[in-house]
Amino acid sequence: MTENHRQPPEAKLEAIEDRRKRIARELHDTIGVRLRAAKFDLERFTQDTQPALSEAQRSRLGTISLKLASTLEEIQQVALRLRPAMLDDLGLVATLGWFIREFSVTYPQIKVYSDIN
Repeated sequence: MTENHRQPPEAKLEAIEDRRKRIARELHDTIGVRLRAAKFDLERFTQDTQPALSEAQRSRLGTISLKLASTLEEIQQVALRLRPAMLDDLGLVATLGWFIREFSVTYPQIKVYSDIN
């Protein structure tokens, strides 16, 4: 048997949570930060070169900026789904309450009842 099979279930779950936490942090701290910097640079470039740009060029740069913003949002959502930082900061009950509220906003046609206190 491999070493992984000898671990108790709690240790396996802890290892999975640690991995999710690390990946979520890396998504936010590396990829997210670099994309924000690229978006900032693009916006600064657009401002600096505005008079020399054609309408088509300005429009294209605006489209690229929107794509970067959308990608940043998706990275934040993936990191949040992997491991919400509030789980460590506020605990399980507060995090579950937040998830229930978010779910209710996203899917208003589904009624959610909770009693987690």
